[in-house]
Amino acid sequence: VWVESGGNKIGAITDLDGKFTIKPLQPGIYNLSVSFISYQSHMLGGVTVNAGKITFLDDINLKTSAKDIGEVVIVEYKDKLIVHEQPGKMTIRGDAMNQMPDNRNLVGMLATITTDIKVSDNGDVYVRGSRSGTEAYYIDGVLVSRINGNVPALSIGSMTVYTGGIPAQYGDVTSGVIVIETKGYFELYNQRQAKLAYEAHVKEMEKREEKQKERDQEMEEERKKYED
Repeated sequence: VWVESGGNKIGAITDLDGKFTIKPLQPGIYNLSVSFISYQSHMLGGVTVNAGKITFLDDINLKTSAKDIGEVVIVEYKDKLIVHEQPGKMTIRGDAMNQMPDNRNLVGMLATITTDIKVSDNGDVYVRGSRSGTEAYYIDGVLVSRINGNVPALSIGSMTVYTGGIPAQYGDVTSGVIVIETKGYFELYNQRQAKLAYEAHVKEMEKREEKQKERDQEMEEERKKYED
């Protein structure tokens, strides 16, 4: 929303309810212009601004600007949790893991991925009835003794569980293999930047709402003065 004064545009951005305040303006008669994405611009002429007074306007309704666009096709690709050609292999992506309750307990999460794995109350893992301790854990190709506490849940790119048909690269494992691949540096960086951008957006919206409340209060006080 803006007016032109002396060749310069003086304007403001409305709040979510369409309210706005333009100041300071010299006394005079102005043409007020309003524009918004996907709507036709609108000009309201003959808006009078008097010295020491607030000018209130009636509602301004914008008309939609309809445009024909081509067909948009959205295709989503997902990794299959279970591959029929490899029934003993299950893969879950990190973003799906983050949606699970208690996602920091990676061992406890194993039992939610497949019924072939049982986890006892003290954290012992049993794959297809085999005794605990016969399974193997790999993080980025490195054999480790455990996974809880070794890798933050947010840094996991994917976790693959083998309960059968174990690839030869993992050696002579008698029960199962759990393979974790972590996210790369740039993926973690982009994830962090997205989070910071979202938090900054939320803070900015909160500031705008607070300023708008102050403006509404000022305008209400001014209105009461004129009514009195």
